[in-house]
Amino acid sequence: MPLINTSVPNLIQGVSQQPDTLKYDGQCKEQINAYSSVADGLKKRPNANLVKYDATEIGENAFVHTINRSESEKYLMVITPSTLTMHNLTGSGTMRYNSGSTTPLNLDAYPYLKTTNPRENLKALTVGDNTWITNKTINTQMNLADEEVSDDLNLNEALVFVKQAGYKKEYKIQAGGKSATVTTRKDETELGATEVDSAKIAEALVAADDLASIGTLAIEGSTIFI
Repeated sequence: MPLINTSVPNLIQGVSQQPDTLKYDGQCKEQINAYSSVADGLKKRPNANLVKYDATEIGENAFVHTINRSESEKYLMVITPSTLTMHNLTGSGTMRYNSGSTTPLNLDAYPYLKTTNPRENLKALTVGDNTWITNKTINTQMNLADEEVSDDLNLNEALVFVKQAGYKKEYKIQAGGKSATVTTRKDETELGATEVDSAKIAEALVAADDLASIGTLAIEGSTIFI
């Protein structure tokens, strides 16, 4: 069998179990302790790095989330079916919770986070100094209990935003059994019709007699408060 000379551009296309005749040039039959990277090529698999030892039992159903604020400030949040615990990954400082307490949070006081399987049911997102936690098993809703509703709340309110203006387009609002319709001009030569401007369209809708009869209307730019 004659020798074959060829060139392989890279070895980053991973493992393939197909016959050699069907493999891509950058694929291999077996890859042990190697890591394929588009940026760095084929390199040795990175080693594990022991950041900190903690004898605390986490549990197989625990939800774990890393909060990486900087090179000198990193935390590990662990939520079990009963507690929320924070671990300092870069130092030995004591973690403090509500009101300076060093005791992990008992989730009996935070029923939204309490679930039998935190790993599957919880999600977390950290942006800057804030971390949001979502429980996928609970439908979010406002608390409409009388004692929780602000006196300033009016359930019969609405905001209408005119997002975009276009030529010869009809804009219509229906609210409280009333309606208002505005049609923009077909081109710049048509006089008297509503200008192609979102703020002007909002003004024209508010000025409509039928819509104005439902109550107080306010306008700010292209946003209408009803």
